[in-house]
Amino acid sequence: MQLRKIIFLALVASILALGIFALSPVKTANACLPCFCFNDPIQPINCYGKYSVFAIPRADYPGFDIQILTLDAKGNGRQVIYVTAEALDRLPEKPEAHLLIAKWRNIYLYKLSYGDYQVNVGPNDEGNIDVLIFSSGDAHRIQESGYRP
Repeated sequence: MQLRKIIFLALVASILALGIFALSPVKTANACLPCFCFNDPIQPINCYGKYSVFAIPRADYPGFDIQILTLDAKGNGRQVIYVTAEALDRLPEKPEAHLLIAKWRNIYLYKLSYGDYQVNVGPNDEGNIDVLIFSSGDAHRIQESGYRP
């Protein structure tokens, strides 16, 4: 009987201690979108999805290279698409129709008819397709969205 009381009191004390720590205010919280988590000066231009898109400026050539990585569960990247600035310059400035530049599995890189670039990824596990559109000039005008076909 005495042992039961001790176990019960220990359980109640543990729950109270856990509650106190859980309810105490947090002084700092570290959270970020994937596009702002890296310390690298070249940041990915997308913030969502299991992929990263980089517009890598070139010191030796005007414009930028486009690099696309897939991300595993630990956030490690694997390069799946790389297009140089020279190859991008050989494309029409404004194609007559959206132009597929590169593809790897379910990742598609397009040059749009109005000159911007678009990356489609998916469908993902939920059946959605992630869409990233960025400007051809400096890759700073960025629009991210998703849809379910």
